[in-house]
Amino acid sequence: MTKNQNDYTDIEQHIDIKSLKDSIESAFQGITDPRDDDKVYPLSSLLVIMICAVLAGANHIKAIHEYALAKKKLFYSILSLETIPAYSTFWWLLTRMNPVEFEESFRLWVKTILYVQSRCKCRAFWAHYQRALAN
Repeated sequence: MTKNQNDYTDIEQHIDIKSLKDSIESAFQGITDPRDDDKVYPLSSLLVIMICAVLAGANHIKAIHEYALAKKKLFYSILSLETIPAYSTFWWLLTRMNPVEFEESFRLWVKTILYVQSRCKCRAFWAHYQRALAN
């Protein structure tokens, strides 16, 4: 049974968001940061924002920035940001990032998500099966 957004407690929502953030940071840790030494935002924070935005339907840089602004309270909370990156920050990063490194990391991240999801479904099925046997 799939939960609605309203079915989640605040702590469950926070755990899910933190898990998403951690999984992105882990899978993308090998990406070379093309920015100079004067980095205001960690690369991992920018990647989390961009991936979340694209998953939510953003398909260009302006939409990524608009999504970040719309979800600023969330990103302040989970990424410990004081401000949302400017449009130019996203533009600069996306135009200079190594696309091969990004693709490899993205594929790794998706495989990790699918593996974890399949394990959860197996555990849920097994728990349901055990309850049915007990009755």
